[in-house]
Amino acid sequence: MSHLSKTCGQQKDPIRAFTLIELLVVIGIIGTMMALIMPAFRGFGRSASMNGSVAQVRSTLSLARQFAINKRQNVHVVFVYSNTVSSLPAEAWRVNRSYAVFVSTNGSQGYYLKEWTALPPGVVFTPSATNFPGSSKKGDNVMAGGLVQTFAFPTTSSSTLAAMRAIQFSADGSISSGSINAIYITEGVVETNGVMLVRTNGLKFGVDAKQLTGQIRVRDYNQ
Repeated sequence: MSHLSKTCGQQKDPIRAFTLIELLVVIGIIGTMMALIMPAFRGFGRSASMNGSVAQVRSTLSLARQFAINKRQNVHVVFVYSNTVSSLPAEAWRVNRSYAVFVSTNGSQGYYLKEWTALPPGVVFTPSATNFPGSSKKGDNVMAGGLVQTFAFPTTSSSTLAAMRAIQFSADGSISSGSINAIYITEGVVETNGVMLVRTNGLKFGVDAKQLTGQIRVRDYNQ
């Protein structure tokens, strides 16, 4: 009986809960931390997207050069620019974003070696390299004044012929005479009507092929 009385007389410690003020303070701290780290995550995503784009363009140029050497044929890496889609408004989203490898069998006759590749959203080929460091890096821009040739577009079975900017590799792997050889890549968007908006202070890279050898190199303009 005495045992029961002792047990019943014990009081439990009260459960301590967070007050509203404490919860608001914690939420505020979490919000501040997220605001600080989110720009870093966004920057990481931008960098990864750009690096992937540059690597893909470099790989495509290397593929075109190697195919030209192996098959002893002229091979073009072709790029969609504003004049390409003048009669095909549905393809305007490709402007300054899409590229492909075209193997020439007889002048403009031939076939696409693989399907068109598009740069990811937020990355574009820029026709203006004036904001890239180095005064000499302007006159070799394919998208501004490169070789223009006409091919079936967007597939070889298409009845539509379209003018495209091109880098042409000769059968020995060099850059053909009259073909300039640099591509400038930066951050921007292409609207559905083909209008391009370039990001101020965006990441900047160049990919070019040496004229005599066709060897591909990447230039980082962010350092």
